[in-house]
Amino acid sequence: MPEAGPESEAPHAGPRAPLLGALDRINRAILVAVMLALLGAAGILSAAVFLRYFLHQPTDWQDEVAVFLLFGTAFLCG
Repeated sequence: MPEAGPESEAPHAGPRAPLLGALDRINRAILVAVMLALLGAAGILSAAVFLRYFLHQPTDWQDEVAVFLLFGTAFLCG
């Protein structure tokens, strides 16, 4: 039988519940934004490789966009 302790209590109980709930929602929103940014950077760079090496069409915007997305993910995760 598990012992009762601080770990067994509800994670968002007490007077701090609204703040902890808001922080949890913000954390989940940032997680979704970071996930989409990483998928976007991977898709942009993959499309750039395909366009450059298979269709011989240079793209000049994909590097900057990918760098902004990756730096954004680093700052949001930090």
